[in-house]
Amino acid sequence: MSLRMTFLAVAGFSALILGSAWFAQYVLDMAPCGLCMRQRIGHYFAIPLGLISAWALSMRSTGGRASVLVFAIAIVIAVGHSMYWAGFHIGVEQKWWEGLASCNSGAAMNATLEELLNTPFAACDVPTIIFKWFFGGLSMATVHLLTLLPLMALALFAAYQTIKGQNFLAR
Repeated sequence: MSLRMTFLAVAGFSALILGSAWFAQYVLDMAPCGLCMRQRIGHYFAIPLGLISAWALSMRSTGGRASVLVFAIAIVIAVGHSMYWAGFHIGVEQKWWEGLASCNSGAAMNATLEELLNTPFAACDVPTIIFKWFFGGLSMATVHLLTLLPLMALALFAAYQTIKGQNFLAR
């Protein structure tokens, strides 16, 4: 797979994950919690960065290639951000640790991200199970983390290939 196609795959896979979350929220009428919303932030960055990187690679300029390296690292950070919040959310669901202040009542408090988005929220510590027959009873946060693993692999591969293309690894 070409580097350009890898970046397009990262953007597409991230868009698919985000689209699935929107489908659950707006079509299946499943209210997200504050941690669900935080998990989405990485995708809001990975999609445009992946598209811009693919476009920059098609320009075939040296400056474009250097910016692609910055974008590739930013994509890894963005996907890592989503992975962090998905893992944190799983811990809250499993009662391994406490959630945020807004998690206790399911309502946003003190001008949090949730309030700014003006969305009704569910409690963070109650696992949301969707299609129990398909996912085997895994919570949406767990399914999200599992889908983020191949996305992170793609993002790391793109970053590695970009570094390799810059000849940073050449001896």
